[in-house]
Amino acid sequence: MEYKRIDVSQIDSLWELQRQYKAEIGEDAPGYAARERLVRAIREENILFYGAWEGDSLVGCRHRRIFHV
Repeated sequence: MEYKRIDVSQIDSLWELQRQYKAEIGEDAPGYAARERLVRAIREENILFYGAWEGDSLVGCRHRRIFHV
C-alpha cells in the first residue's frame, strides 16, 4: 500500500470513496455542489487529503484542514 497526497487530478477517486462512505453510514450521497466545493478547497489548498492506494485504487484517506492567518 502506498500513501500519498491527493490532488485535484484524482478527485474522481476521492469522490467515489466519499460517496461509498456516506452510503455506509446511512447518509445521503453528496451532490454536485459539494463536489465543486471540495475541488475548489483542494485546488486552493484549504484542505489536504492523503490517500492510501492499493495499485490504482484509493482505499482510504485522511485530511487536514489548513487555516490561513
